Amino acid sequence: MRGHYALHTGAYPTADEVKSGLEALRKWKDANPTKKNELADVIVLGKSLNGLTLDQAAEYLGPPDEQFRYKTKGYEQGCDLVLEFGGDSRIERAFIDATN
Repeated sequence: MRGHYALHTGAYPTADEVKSGLEALRKWKDANPTKKNELADVIVLGKSLNGLTLDQAAEYLGPPDEQFRYKTKGYEQGCDLVLEFGGDSRIERAFIDATN
């Protein structure tokens, strides 16, 4: 069965999730696509990109593969780390968008 799902978090991250998210950001550029899939989950859970501008996020992630999307390789056919921006041009939330 084909489907579509997204990973979102609504609660505040724990201190450990924040720490892990920041570590995942530092590892992103050197990671292969499969590892990026794992790192994306940690980044989303730690809300590590929230409040950054696109330029600031690009310092960690590099340029997006598509507008506000970074491709990863998971068990799904398509799996993206997606950035959503608020009115102040800062990331309001990041989430995983996956199709299987």
